[in-house]
Amino acid sequence: MLLTTPNGAALRPGPVAFGDLTHETIFTPRSIALALRLAGFSSIRAWEIAPPVHGLRSAARAVLWRVLRLFPLVVDLVESGSTSGGVYSRVMAVEATKEGDGG
Repeated sequence: MLLTTPNGAALRPGPVAFGDLTHETIFTPRSIALALRLAGFSSIRAWEIAPPVHGLRSAARAVLWRVLRLFPLVVDLVESGSTSGGVYSRVMAVEATKEGDGG
């Protein structure tokens, strides 16, 4: 399974999480992994959906994003000793597999 969902661990999750009335639950990388594991999925991986590069302006945004995301990474590391997966974009992608589920 491959999905995208608002990221509760994002720098500013509110605009995505509450900008659409269909978003009833907001997950973090850790909480969605737990929910998927309880539903029988394995090999769960979450990652950021960073700004895509398609020109000079978007390349600048991508570089700025890589710099900005260092701040919460350091805060998480100092506060808790971990980086909560290092997924800080407003929307995250999640991949998971379910054994014996041929579709």
